[in-house]
Amino acid sequence: AEDKFALVEDARGNSVILRQGDKVMNGYVEALKRDAVIVNISMDGQEQSVAIPLTKKGDSNANR
Repeated sequence: AEDKFALVEDARGNSVILRQGDKVMNGYVEALKRDAVIVNISMDGQEQSVAIPLTKKGDSNANR
């Protein structure tokens, strides 16, 4: 019950399971919420948290 994860699919159709602390591109997964993955991204010595909305396959917003 305590294990939080998100099953995500990239633009190429590759699936990945993400958990808090996992490295992604130029950052890491900061938090997992019911409707978003919060990623902390580092660029040019600055950090920024970005919320990436989660959608279910087939939702009208899935291809945004």
